[in-house]
Parts: sequence; structure tokens; C-alpha cells
Amino acid sequence: MNHTKPLVRLLRNRGVLAAMPGDAKRELGCWLMDTSLSADLTRKLHYLGRGDVHKLAKEAFVCLAESCSKEELESVIAAIGGPRAVKRRLRGWMFLSGFFYEKRMKAIIQHHDQSPSEPAYPHTR
Repeated sequence: MNHTKPLVRLLRNRGVLAAMPGDAKRELGCWLMDTSLSADLTRKLHYLGRGDVHKLAKEAFVCLAESCSKEELESVIAAIGGPRAVKRRLRGWMFLSGFFYEKRMKAIIQHHDQSPSEPAYPHTR
């Protein structure tokens, strides 16, 4: 668990997440943002009853979002339940955490307004 965040960022930086097909990105995004009681990630990383997801899942989701084009990101967000559901899972039910992740999501959306076909994070090979 100590190296999860650097591993996810390495996958983003090297273009592994960007090379995934759109349906795989959608499935991964839904799995990372799943807050149901039967969710594997929720049960293992977070205690039950919370409306947000664990910080490692938030980081992985934002790295995935940074590796998506505008069209792919819109399909991922729609599969989760829309922008409001994503914001709720990033910030929690009291909106006390997740400010950094929300700021990164806003930067991704602003980047996609300028160049919709490119990922928000320029990966290196």
C-alpha cells in the first residue's frame, strides 16, 4: 500500500492508462468510484458508511481522468452517475475533503475545452 500512489502516477506518466481502450477506462472508473456495500475497494480500503472513496482510489481515478480524452472522460463520468456523483465521491457527504482532487478535475475539464482529443496529462514514452 505504501507504493500505490507512485505506481498509479507511473502508469499515468508512461502512457499505460492512456493506451487503455475506452470501455476498459469506463469499467476501471466505475470500479474505483464504487461506494456500495458490496464494493471490493470500499470494503478493503475504507470503512463502511462513508459516501466518499479512499484517497488512493481518488488518486487513481484522477490519474485515469488525466489520461482520457474528452469523449472518454464524459463516458466514464456518465457511467458513474454524472458529474454530481463524481464530485460527491471525491468530496464526501460533508464536502470536507477532496479539494485537491476536485481542483485537478476542474483543470482536466478546462484542458479538454481547449483540446478535446488529447489527454490532460502529457505522458512520456
